[in-house]
Amino acid sequence: CERLEGLDLGRIVGMGVSPTSDMVVVSNHRQELILVDLNTKQSRVLDRSVYNRIGGFSWAPDGKWVAYGFCESANTSAIKLCSIEDGSTY
Repeated sequence: CERLEGLDLGRIVGMGVSPTSDMVVVSNHRQELILVDLNTKQSRVLDRSVYNRIGGFSWAPDGKWVAYGFCESANTSAIKLCSIEDGSTY
């Protein structure tokens, strides 16, 4: 067990571990989806919702994509995909 000091992750409300590498994605109270590389101890915000928390995320078996629930407005939500490599979302 190791504590990752200096990362601004907020209050974590969900976490998923990569099936292929030492990475995790976390969602927090600020409605962000954050990728954390456990080897380099670096983090990167992948997406942020204005309307609600990001949840229901799952890694692809190859570890290259994350799927997650995303509120696009106060009344609509969608399932989005995010490429871990370049951070592009669909």
